[in-house]
Amino acid sequence: MVIKTKEIFNGEANAVSYTIHKEEIGRIGLTVESDYFQIKYFMVKEKKKNTGVGRKLLEKMIKEVKKAKGTKIIVFPNSEPYEGDKPIKPEKLYKIYEHLGFDLENKKADLKKPNNKMIMILR
Repeated sequence: MVIKTKEIFNGEANAVSYTIHKEEIGRIGLTVESDYFQIKYFMVKEKKKNTGVGRKLLEKMIKEVKKAKGTKIIVFPNSEPYEGDKPIKPEKLYKIYEHLGFDLENKKADLKKPNNKMIMILR
């Protein structure tokens, strides 16, 4: 299986998509704010979840942030699945982001609600 990276720009965010045989299987979009980078969307097709595609997308984006001398990435997790895929519950989404290296800004945040701020500090 060959996974190809394609950098795209959709007018709002710099993004990276992954494709297999010309079918997009994942996408991550990032905007540059004053002193940090923010993930605007991060999607992996349901049939490719738990295969490492999400981690590869994030690793590619981290490389780009470091090249731009960025030190912080933030995200407000919210499930936005591909058409036909099921949304991910907020509690699971937070666990996924924690597994990828993000920390909740507010440790007492309600994990049943989406959009709690998470931060990754790059070293």
